[in-house]
Amino acid sequence: MKLSNAIEKGNGMKRPNPITWLSEDGSCGCALGGAALAVGLESWNFPQIFIHWPWLNGEHIRTISGLYRDKTIEDVVAYVRSVEPSGAEAEIAELEEMLTP
Repeated sequence: MKLSNAIEKGNGMKRPNPITWLSEDGSCGCALGGAALAVGLESWNFPQIFIHWPWLNGEHIRTISGLYRDKTIEDVVAYVRSVEPSGAEAEIAELEEMLTP
């Protein structure tokens, strides 16, 4: 699943909290925490986001966090769509994700 789609899906799965990655029970968290929920990651497993989205780097995380704190979820998703891989590269990554046990 593309990160932008996971953020959208995960936004409805938890209460917003821009200062928490993801609460232990998964009930609240930031945009990336919601994305983690959407793909089935545990709240304690932040490093796994780099397996799902290997293109993600520190600058992206800072920007996503800032937008989530100060703007709307639509702004966060628009930013992510502007930087995430698209086309064949994204399709290959999604297929690899599906084939990984």
